[in-house]
Amino acid sequence: MKKRIGLFLTALALLILLGALPVSAASLRNTISSKKSIACYTKKSLGKVYGYEYSTLKKKKGYIECAKDQCYIQFFLGNAVLVKYPIPGGWKQAWFKRSDFTGYDLNKLSKTNYTAPKKITTYRRSSGKTYGYISKGDKCYVLSASGSMTQVIYPVKNGYKMAWVKTKDLKKSTSSTKPSTTSSKWQLPMKGAKCSWRNGGANMSWGARNSAKSGSRQYHLALDLKGSSSNIYAAAAGTVAATGYNSANGRYVIIKHTVSGKTVYSFYAHMKSITSGIKKNKKVSKGQKIGVMGSTGSAASGAHLHFSVVNKLSSNGGYYGYATKFSGNKKTYGGKTFYNPLYIIKNGKLP
Repeated sequence: MKKRIGLFLTALALLILLGALPVSAASLRNTISSKKSIACYTKKSLGKVYGYEYSTLKKKKGYIECAKDQCYIQFFLGNAVLVKYPIPGGWKQAWFKRSDFTGYDLNKLSKTNYTAPKKITTYRRSSGKTYGYISKGDKCYVLSASGSMTQVIYPVKNGYKMAWVKTKDLKKSTSSTKPSTTSSKWQLPMKGAKCSWRNGGANMSWGARNSAKSGSRQYHLALDLKGSSSNIYAAAAGTVAATGYNSANGRYVIIKHTVSGKTVYSFYAHMKSITSGIKKNKKVSKGQKIGVMGSTGSAASGAHLHFSVVNKLSSNGGYYGYATKFSGNKKTYGGKTFYNPLYIIKNGKLP
């Protein structure tokens, strides 16, 4: 089975679109496989590793039994990975330390740098049980070495696996292409960001979701976020295009950026306050504080940040929050194209 170089990151981006997962273990396995997550085991073979509610790795939330639990990495952010892991009667989702699974910075994955010259046996850990195999001709990612073993990510029938192989099996035909060390030019606009109205939810409310207020099905054109603090930061470097207030989106900031050679605008709404000096034509850097989260305008789910990325400027802040039924990483609605911010953060380009 052969995969194109870009499939891995695209598959991970698709994963974050589909929201909460079924509680049935069998049906959940099918859901996970269709989303192409990364199956793996923890680095250590005994004991437990603990999860956290936030990507800042604060507030413990469950644990993985290292000896037996196969897990599924769904999303990675800095030193944290979002993981689905088994519990009695179902599954649970939490953030874990990336170092529990790999010493490699997964945010630097951008290129396939190895093609298997033959069928290669893989192992769960750098020592111990076998895990499967890399098919001849499959393209995969070489992560890091430990003694005579090397950690890789490789394609399987229903997604990807993170595993170990004997380094000697790689040496003869490892490509000279190295993984990119360029970090993303985009970030989430709040520290420890997660969905503001639902625990879990790797899509952070982009796309299909159930209304936080009525429970009815909606199709959301943005992320609804809260963080470990109320501060809001610029998601990327750019120039402030507009600030203001309207009855729907409350107090807002719009920042102009260039992505994939195209102009886009990041939109931050329902803000309690805007940082002094953040005004039209002001240049801002990635991670610069631009305001404080609030509940101004029509914030049905309480205080949160409504964060979207769109292709056209509406200086009055009149961007739609919802659209007709859609799936995928972008939606054209009301004469504007909205992009999934998580896809841009993850891939550094437009979908």
